[in-house]
Amino acid sequence: MTQVHRNYYRRVLAFLKTIPGGLLAAVLYCSLILVFATCNGDPKVVAPVTPMEIQTERMTRSEALIIAWGKIGYLTGFAEALQGKKFPDNGCAKYFAETFEFSGIEEHFPEYDTVMNGGTAGKRHWNLDDELITYYNGAGEAPAGAKDWSEFDLYSSLFAEVDYFHSASLKVHLPVPRWIDPETMTQWQVGFKFNAKAKMKNGRLAEIKGWQDVIWEHDPSTRNELDPEDQIWKIISWKVTSLATIETDDWLFEEVLDRVIPDSAALELARQSIHEEQVRDFLKARKLGKEFEKPYPQWQVAAGERHPTVSVVDLDEDGFDDFYVQERHGRNLFFHNNGNGTFKEIGRELGLDFDGQTSSATFSDFDNDGDKDVFIGGSLRRSIIMENVDGRFVNRSGDWIAEDNLPFNTGGATVVDFDGDGLNDIYISTYAAYFAQRAIKALQGDAAVKSSGEGDERITTTTDYAVNELQEFMREEDFAKLLPLYVAAAEGSTLYRSRPGPPNLLLRNIGNGKFEEHVLPDALSIFHNTFQTTWSDIDNDGDFDFYSANDFAPNFLIRNDGGGKFTDITQQANVADVGFGMGVAFGDYDNDGSQDLYVTNMFSKAARRVTSFFTPGRINYDADLLQGQGIDPLFEQLGRGNSMYHNNGEGEWSKVSEVGQAMHATEFGGWGWGAQFADFNNDGFLDLYGPAGYYTAPEDQKRNVDL
Repeated sequence: MTQVHRNYYRRVLAFLKTIPGGLLAAVLYCSLILVFATCNGDPKVVAPVTPMEIQTERMTRSEALIIAWGKIGYLTGFAEALQGKKFPDNGCAKYFAETFEFSGIEEHFPEYDTVMNGGTAGKRHWNLDDELITYYNGAGEAPAGAKDWSEFDLYSSLFAEVDYFHSASLKVHLPVPRWIDPETMTQWQVGFKFNAKAKMKNGRLAEIKGWQDVIWEHDPSTRNELDPEDQIWKIISWKVTSLATIETDDWLFEEVLDRVIPDSAALELARQSIHEEQVRDFLKARKLGKEFEKPYPQWQVAAGERHPTVSVVDLDEDGFDDFYVQERHGRNLFFHNNGNGTFKEIGRELGLDFDGQTSSATFSDFDNDGDKDVFIGGSLRRSIIMENVDGRFVNRSGDWIAEDNLPFNTGGATVVDFDGDGLNDIYISTYAAYFAQRAIKALQGDAAVKSSGEGDERITTTTDYAVNELQEFMREEDFAKLLPLYVAAAEGSTLYRSRPGPPNLLLRNIGNGKFEEHVLPDALSIFHNTFQTTWSDIDNDGDFDFYSANDFAPNFLIRNDGGGKFTDITQQANVADVGFGMGVAFGDYDNDGSQDLYVTNMFSKAARRVTSFFTPGRINYDADLLQGQGIDPLFEQLGRGNSMYHNNGEGEWSKVSEVGQAMHATEFGGWGWGAQFADFNNDGFLDLYGPAGYYTAPEDQKRNVDL
């Protein structure tokens, strides 16, 4: 790798480091470091050109182009043309070479090929036109056999039926980009996704999606330019691969918060994000080179262990659902449903207006007196259990549940009668991934850490703070078990594939609201970082089993054998789904009587692009050059996205969301969280709703890079 192209490598790494919260550190940054470790190189030191360095250069230059184009808004002309319903318009001429080839769609507006939701919605697909046409984008008359640029018109049959666009964009998407000529890297094939929302002239609302394969060529005039921001690339081939619309009379959902909370002060609290205000202050301080004073030591730009959440409950059993918002910062809010389409904020009246650091709330009748009590999970505060006494909540922590059994760092809590005694038990998932990351990285940087010794003897003073930071938030005996797991992860470099964390807890209801811990073996306590645990009867034997989705670690499927006994069946069911497990839902999507499984993870186009260069069998892997070298195949899996598993009812599970399978669409879930099955259109089949997202930057601070 030349010193010049090491600069590309450093640029990509530097960019990834600046993403708030280390968005892609787990896959991209780590993958790149592993790649360079494989070729024994340092990006700052000139080294012999090895196969891995050559391949790294190819990947880095591809990523540098995408980052540069996003930074300078290179493709904004496409979006403007789409919004103007003329594509491409004259402003797009700069993107095309003097001659280029094109194949598109049959330009007539197709009929619906699928009618949905009782006729209130429909889907239409355009047929592709395989004819390859050459266009001329130069001065003077077009040469023989070529059409003039002025005749180039794409999507005209669609635009003719669009009243106006709510939004329209054209972005680098999948399949992953590849070099047509990897040795010289002058021709680059890119997948473009056309994505739009529009009001159609037939009165319907439409979601529009189209894909195209586009080949760009580096213009000879800038081939000596080293900075991708200064390079000129021209399109030499454009082939449409699909175009479809889904049209509906009305969206299934619309955002109505302003309408349903009439009190302006309550609405302001509901809309307020104290964390975003803190992020603004952080970004301003960084820009000015000043120190930012953290609100608390564990504060970070990304949510980390402290996520705001919402619980839905009909608290007063009037037939209308209320909702309770748990905040990272600022007081919690409880919105009572007035029954007329509006809500009133009454958190203080109920005694539920805690000042932040709560991460979940689960309402249930724990004392069997006919009303709903609540378990409130804490992040940097201890969890709380509260009794509903005549409509106001009273803290029963230490009475109903021993203080030691009310953990910090709660990721979520599930109410389940696991032993079938008619009393509601509580399963608590815990999450402290960033504490663990700091501890393990401190250990990896400490030469005094050895493979002998036990517990604290392996921890030196140089790593004391980072390693022991979590101790004040855990039971002493649990922390003693966690320390060796930290050391093992540091020595085994498993930070991103088996990161340890505090154990989960199962609390058994013994009556009258009292709970005791149902002690599980360490292997089933799941010393990882669990975002969500969901219970369901997967084997139709009458009791509830559970699946835990763990971040930076394998997930677990645990069978309830009755009598308080559980068995880990993850491996035999083949549903570990190692990745960034952040949510899990059970549902019988095919109505065969067995509960199927949907696991939300991270889907990242950037991760797929990077790993495609170093994973055998992927499109950018050069088998002749690399001869089997590459990165751990696990890193290719980490950014693959969500997973759907089918349960055949006989103990066999199969993944049905791979490429080419019927459920492949369920894989593309963005940065997925707690998805839910529900029959949204009342057709008798379960649909899926999957929240997605990682970090929304303030509008004036966000980067125009789609990862």
